[in-house]
Amino acid sequence: MLRERPQAASSCFQDLSEHFQAQGKETGQLAVVAESLGVTTPSLIRFGVGWCLQHKVSTWPMCDGTGRVVGINRRYADGSKRIMRGHKAGLYMPEDLPEHLRGQTLIIAEGGSDAVVGLDLGFWTAGRFSCSYGVVPLADLVRVRRPSCVVIVADVDPDGAGERGAEVLCSALLPCVKCVKVIVPPTPYKDLRAWRIAGAKRGDLVDLIELAKPRTLVVRIGKTWA
Repeated sequence: MLRERPQAASSCFQDLSEHFQAQGKETGQLAVVAESLGVTTPSLIRFGVGWCLQHKVSTWPMCDGTGRVVGINRRYADGSKRIMRGHKAGLYMPEDLPEHLRGQTLIIAEGGSDAVVGLDLGFWTAGRFSCSYGVVPLADLVRVRRPSCVVIVADVDPDGAGERGAEVLCSALLPCVKCVKVIVPPTPYKDLRAWRIAGAKRGDLVDLIELAKPRTLVVRIGKTWA
């Protein structure tokens, strides 16, 4: 049986993730997780989400910009999360994300469950570990996969952290892709998942994206503004 070992090699991260995925399918717990989060089981599977029998938590693999698993995050029943000891934070990515996204839109959400919602709504989606994490790996991802447009979905936080983090990421991605947009879910929803649970459909997200103006990159004598 695979064990959770600190300082495991990257191949062990992948092996452990697959082990948890198998447990999730065997126990039927992924359907329970999907219902609790308001997402679909097939999308959870595409993100490699699994189940840890030892701790009775869902497991969420995190990747670098190339899609290589670098760590696993555990999500508890109360919504709290904890990265496994010796593992790194990373991006939440569907395992079937195409190598090339030319002509397509990539949604970047905050958190794994919101990323799964984006997939449920019919978009290729990647999730950030937090609103301040992932600028470098996301830039790597965008440069390699080359989507036609990147849409950053900012969480609506009381202190504005989600929107500030989205703006920082936007500035970093502008040199990497032709079109970058930043959107926030409509009031009173704090994130994409809350909006989806309230009944949002793909067309609602499409309308919100179309209304958002593409950001532009302006360069002036050694300084850059978005």
